[in-house]
Amino acid sequence: MTRLMTITALLFSIFSFANVAQGKPTNSGSPEEFIQFYFDAFNDEDEKRLEMVFLKPFYSFSGDKVTVYKSWREYINYEVVKKTGWSYSSLDNSKVVFRNETTAAVSVDFARWRDDQSKILSTRVLFVVTKQNGDWRMASVVIPSDVPTNQ
Repeated sequence: MTRLMTITALLFSIFSFANVAQGKPTNSGSPEEFIQFYFDAFNDEDEKRLEMVFLKPFYSFSGDKVTVYKSWREYINYEVVKKTGWSYSSLDNSKVVFRNETTAAVSVDFARWRDDQSKILSTRVLFVVTKQNGDWRMASVVIPSDVPTNQ
């Protein structure tokens, strides 16, 4: 019986590790950790992880414009972002400003950087994240209109 329990625990640990290694967001992390997960996926241009990040549809509020995206690929166009000289983004500060069991609003200060470590821009956005099937997902963003993402 002890051996069976040990084997079961070992298998559970292996499957849990596999989910983390694959970058699967889990409900064990905080909304802020999930935002870091998103920034890591964005910087790595990791399509598989980005697919796990965004809800479908995803909403963007920018200036007086509200846009509904069917997938993250409509929202993020790396060619447009790279035309600014972008090499990577840094998550400078994040703060949960609202949270309940299934939804959180996270205020985020971030910057975009060039290869030579010169700053392209620094700004603040508001992400709304929600738990779907136990995992955090990006539901919407309020972002300044001068931050290029797809046009």
